This record gives sequence, structure tokens and C-alpha cells, in this order.
Amino acid sequence: MPASSRGRLFFTIDVEDWTADFPDMQGAPSRVAAPMHRLLDLLEAHQSRATLFFLVECARRHPEVLQRAVAAGHHIGLHGLDHRLVYRQQPDAFERAIREGRQCLEDVGGVPVTTYRAPCWSITRESLWAVERLEAAGFEVDSSIFPTKNHLYGIPDAPVDPYALTPGLVEIPPSVALFGNLKVPFGGGFYLRALPLWVTQQLLQRNVKAGRNVVLYVHPWELDVEQPRDLPYTSVVARTIHYFQLRRTEERLAALLRQFGPFEALPQRAEAARALLTERSVPLAGFPAPRADAGRQASHV
Repeated sequence: MPASSRGRLFFTIDVEDWTADFPDMQGAPSRVAAPMHRLLDLLEAHQSRATLFFLVECARRHPEVLQRAVAAGHHIGLHGLDHRLVYRQQPDAFERAIREGRQCLEDVGGVPVTTYRAPCWSITRESLWAVERLEAAGFEVDSSIFPTKNHLYGIPDAPVDPYALTPGLVEIPPSVALFGNLKVPFGGGFYLRALPLWVTQQLLQRNVKAGRNVVLYVHPWELDVEQPRDLPYTSVVARTIHYFQLRRTEERLAALLRQFGPFEALPQRAEAARALLTERSVPLAGFPAPRADAGRQASHV
């Protein structure tokens, strides 16, 4: 196919430690540096670039990782001041946190930070008030709205192609494959580890040939096969999702980079991200959301 009619390939990393979802384990030894350096080595070997969405605590603990990524030409985005779900935050506190987090990453990395990804894709219908707060804080590209639904996140009727949330903020959603009305996630995380590799390869190729972008994502702890198994999960489902087939992650990433690479980083500016919009790009139904003052009353404590 002509290159102009093919979807683009984006690689993203949510830079968080193995205890990110568990506040009662804060202070546990950090394990993020070693798998992050392996990921950066892997990207270098396959001449690929990525967007690294940092939790601020990881940037503070390991500034050398962020600085190595910047020196290698990767883009830096914000994953949060901490790993709290957006829909469990108050709008004003959320905006203060993303402003502080952005400033911290810019201080450590010496580069502008204009991209954002919510912890656990937690911009949902309940927290769409976050969009105006992101725009107000200077963010231009978001990748937080998963166009499917599970027990933690998702807006199942959200568009699968990039779209403009506001004039200054473009959404680039994680990847799903379409089978009629069914949306099958495949671009990373548990899905990358659980699906047979050949299925992931076929779904990726299907999207690219259809002119749809692929957003691959991974967490450094998914390469850490020696991590402790004593995280205080409250459900069998959560434990399974976290630990399932960690040994597959690195080899599968290498296979996808080898077959489909090089991958690139997400656009950092709204103007560049708007170049991804096509005739299939449609607005998010029911958006704009209620204003943040209404969201403040509805949001969780």
C-alpha cells in the first residue's frame, strides 16, 4: 500500500513502578530503572521512538532514566503526580496535580511536556470534566480514553480514530480492532500478554492496512519477571491481570518491533496531532461534558 494510506505506528510506555496501584505499599524498593533501561535498549536496537508517560515519583527517583530518554529522542508525557484514578479525584485538585507534575517533568528533562495519559485510562464519562482542566493546564495531546469497557475504565462508544476533544486538545486513543460492533483491544498490557502473538500480529496488520493507527503500550513492570508476588490485591481478577505471563512481554515487544518497526512517538502538539484526523474522525458523542463545577459535585472523594 502507499505509505500515505497506511496507519502509523506509535509506541508508548507508562513509566510506573510495580507498586503504583497500591498506596499502602509506598516506600517499597523501586524496581523501575532496570526494566526501563531494557526498554530503552530495545527501542534503540530497532531504531524506534516512544512517548514515555512518567509518574512524577519515578522521575524524581530516577532522573537518569528520563534524561536518557530525552537524549535518545523520545518524547516525555505526564502519567500523573501519583496513580490515582481521575474519576476518584476532585477537579481542582486534579488540575493542581497535573500542573505540578508537568512542571516537575520539565524541570528534570529540560523539555516541554504537552501530552498526558491518565492512570488506568481513567478519563471516563464520569470524569470528562478533566478535558477542560487538561487544556487549561497547557496539554495538547491526550491518550486516556479507551474506546471499550472493562471493570476499571473505558467509554465503549468513544471513537477509535484520533479526534479533537477541543480546538486545542486532540485525543489519540489506544488501539482496538473492529469486528462489527465488537471492539477488541490488542495494543499492549494484559492484552499483549494474553492474546497469542500471531493474533496480535494479525490485528496490528489489519489496522495498519485499513489506514488506522496503532498505539502500542507497555509498563516497565511487565518486563520484571522477578518482582515480588505479595502485592495486596483484593481480587483474583486483579492479581491475574498483573502477573499473567510476564515472561512473554519482552520477546513479544521485540517481535513486533522487528516485524513492524520502526515505531514513533505520539505527536506532542495539537497541530501535529490534527494531521492524524481523517474522514473517519468523529467527535465524542455527548461531549462537551458538564462543566467542572458540576463534575466536582459528582466526582468521588
